[in-house]
Order: sequence, then structure tokens, then C-alpha cells
Amino acid sequence: MKYMNLICLAGLIAASCEKPPAAVQDQPPAARVVQTEANSRQQKAQKATQADALLGKGEGHAASGNHDKSLESYKAAVRANPFSGPANLALGRELLRRGELDDAESALSQALRMDPNQTATLVALGNVYAAKDLWAQAEAYYRSALSGNPKDSVAGHKVGLALAQQGKLPEAVDALKAVVAAHPGLAEVLSDLGLVYSLQERRDEAISAYKEALAAAPDVAETHARLGTVYMGAGRLDEAEAEFAEALRLDGKHSAARVGLGRVKLERGQTEQAAEAFRQAVDLDRRSVQAHYYLGLALEHLGKTEEAAAEYGQASQIDNSSVDAPLALGRLLASQGKYEEAEKHFYTAVQRDENSAGARLAHGKNLTRLGRREDAIKHLQKALELDPSIEEARKALDELK
Repeated sequence: MKYMNLICLAGLIAASCEKPPAAVQDQPPAARVVQTEANSRQQKAQKATQADALLGKGEGHAASGNHDKSLESYKAAVRANPFSGPANLALGRELLRRGELDDAESALSQALRMDPNQTATLVALGNVYAAKDLWAQAEAYYRSALSGNPKDSVAGHKVGLALAQQGKLPEAVDALKAVVAAHPGLAEVLSDLGLVYSLQERRDEAISAYKEALAAAPDVAETHARLGTVYMGAGRLDEAEAEFAEALRLDGKHSAARVGLGRVKLERGQTEQAAEAFRQAVDLDRRSVQAHYYLGLALEHLGKTEEAAAEYGQASQIDNSSVDAPLALGRLLASQGKYEEAEKHFYTAVQRDENSAGARLAHGKNLTRLGRREDAIKHLQKALELDPSIEEARKALDELK
């Protein structure tokens, strides 16, 4: 007995230090091993059952919109059974929904270790990387999901979106068309196919894809707004206005549709009404680059230059990849003779897109005004290299020689 007490004090056994029951002591060694394994299986089964119950509870909370409660339940499910793939998947998805990307990645990686071929987990991990703007990594996970389940429409759709985000538009079209061919009538996929077509200036194909999407799901405001934008680009103002109005009827808080209506009014010379539409769009979405940019344009047309400059500046700050906003701000300042101040905005525009012929032209002309002849020539030559049809750049170069 004293030896048992010493062992207990040394902490060398994990179970209770009491003597095992007589029935167990009397068992032969092999039987004891079998009994231990049976107990272990029973404990694992109990943990799995507990985790499943907590997972179901969390899913119920999520269905009712109580995401705080669902998060608590998912965490409890993982604590009960850290090796539960479904519990880790549910926890990862909820953390992703909340924008807690690193924690989401950790939970989803654990889920993937439990089942390396789980399509839903692979897609969810792709979504984590997409949220981080790491589109190549996102694409890799989506493709892994698709290779395990080639008919999965979600994975195929995500591959197409990831390709589009990386500027691989022809490949994106092929990927999305493959999903549509395998699953006709998927409105969301058709709408995204239309968007990629529009990015390629393939307007007729974009319009066709959007109309097909609306035939499958006529009450989707986003698709109406996208179709309106294509009509706008084609100069079909009446049709554009009708689509933007329908989008707003379906969703009165759709900022992009409000911007679209404002653009129609601006094109028709109804500048005050356009400015009001853009203000409403800004109120709906303070982070909308388009709303701020077009509000600046309308205000500039109305002669409200200080307010216009503020809106251009806001658009440029929100989207540090935007070329149009700093370019517009630079032009506005240059028109007021503020060439030094304009210079930093033209410089920003060129830095954001070195292959923008318009930015190179504007920068070159402003450098000419500042007397920086050699720098001006460099930018004007680059503008002509990018777009040989820019006669304004050719003329400016001739004047400098």
C-alpha cells in the first residue's frame, strides 16, 4: 500500500490511485487490455455523441440568426471532441462569417486533417484565402475540392470567380461555362458569367447571360443592376434606367443601382438630380468608391469644386487601386492652376497603373506645365506606346521637341 501511495505522490499514474475493483484485479493481463480498450471506445463514443448534440444545437441557433449562441455551441462541440471534422468545419465557417480569418483557418485546417477530401472544408478554406485577397491560394483549394468532386457546382463556381479576380478572364469564362453546362439555370453562376463577359467588353454575351439569369431568378436586384450597367455602357439609357429602377424596387438599399440611376441622369444633363442620386448612394454605402467618384463628377459639373475634390479624395482613399479618382482630382486641381498639388495625384494614378495611357498623358502634360521637360517626354512617349491613337500625346510631344 505504501508503494501505491508513493506512486500517487509522484504523479506517475493518470487514473485514480485507489485499488482497482477486485473483479478487474482478478482478470488476466490480456483481459485487462481488452477492458481498457472497451472503456476508451466508450469514452470516445460519449464525446462524439456530446459533440454531435452541441453541433446540432449550434446549427439551430445559426438557423434562427443567433450567431453568438451558435459560436458558443460550436466551440463547446470542439472542446468535447477536438477531432470532430463537422464541428471544426462549422466553427471555421462561423469564424469566417465574422471575419476572424486566422482562427477560421485554424479550425478548418483541423477539419481537413480529419477528412482531407471533404469538399465543403476545401471550399471553406478557399473562402478564407479569398477573404484575404490571396486568390491564387484560394483557387488551389477550390480546384482541390473540384478534383475530388468534379460535378460540384459550388467548387466550380468558386474556381471561376478566383480566376476572374486574378485577371484570368478567358479562363474564368471557361470555368463558369462548364458549371452552367453541367447545371443549367444556376442564376448566380449565370450572373457572374455575365459580369466576366462585361469585363471583357463582350456586351451582347453579357446581356444574354444576365437575361438567362433573370429568367431563372427574376427577383435578384444585383443582376438587374449589372444588366443596367451593361446597357449604360452601350448607350441604351432607357433600358439601363428600367433595370436600375427594378433593382431598387427589389432592394431599396442597393447603392450600385442608385449610382446607376445617377449616371443615367448625368448623361441626360440632369446634373442636380444626378448629384442627389449619388448622395443617396453614398448614404447607403459610405465605402462605395463609385458613389463618391460620381458625386465628385456631378459636383464638378455644378461648379462646386471644393466639394468635388473632397469626394474624389474620399474615393481614392477607400480604394488604393483606383486610377480614376486620383486622375480626376489631379485634373480638377490642374484646371485651377494648382499644378504642384495636382502632381502628386497624377503620380499616384501612374503608380497604381503604369499601363494606363490616360494617366501617363495627364501626368506628362502636368509635368510640362511644371517645366520638367525630360520627365514629361518620358510619360508622353509611354502614353503613345500604350495607345498610339492618342493624338493629344503626339501633339504635346511635338511641342516639346
